[in-house]
Amino acid sequence: FYKHLLDRNALLPADEKKRTAAIDQATSMIAKKLVVQPRTMGWQNKRRGFLAATGAVGNCGRHDTALPSWLTAKHTILQAKKGTLEGWINGVATPSCSSSVALVSLCAGFAAPLLKPSKMQAFGLNIYGISKAGKTSALLAGASIGGIGVENRLPNFRSTPAARGELCCAFNDQLLPLNEVGL
Repeated sequence: FYKHLLDRNALLPADEKKRTAAIDQATSMIAKKLVVQPRTMGWQNKRRGFLAATGAVGNCGRHDTALPSWLTAKHTILQAKKGTLEGWINGVATPSCSSSVALVSLCAGFAAPLLKPSKMQAFGLNIYGISKAGKTSALLAGASIGGIGVENRLPNFRSTPAARGELCCAFNDQLLPLNEVGL
């Protein structure tokens, strides 16, 4: 049990007697509620549920599901639930039909969670063009599916390589919109 706790990064007392007492106390307790904390985001429970930073959708398991312990406020601040379906249809989907680039971005946002169940490879799209042509607006259309609705919440390449790797984990099985690739 001690090794299992260490594998889970438990903070245990250095003193052996205190550590043994803490472990004995923990093993004698009866859980009132079991909450499962998956290691990854995305599909859970044989693709019966989906875990995003905004919460769980569907059946992620027999017990309540919490977000992974490594997921911090820096990850979750990017994504949020806001507005209504009708507002999204009128404010995002309908205007996106006027732009082929925005429509492709929107389709990519819906397609991303379907890649794993379809046993297809992940892919990337690079939207480029002249300044002020609507590239960020098109990217926001696709990002809105995952809960990003404003430009200042779009991730970009102005971070360290390690931070970008963590960002990928937070968007597992979802569209990862990266703004300003030129940075």
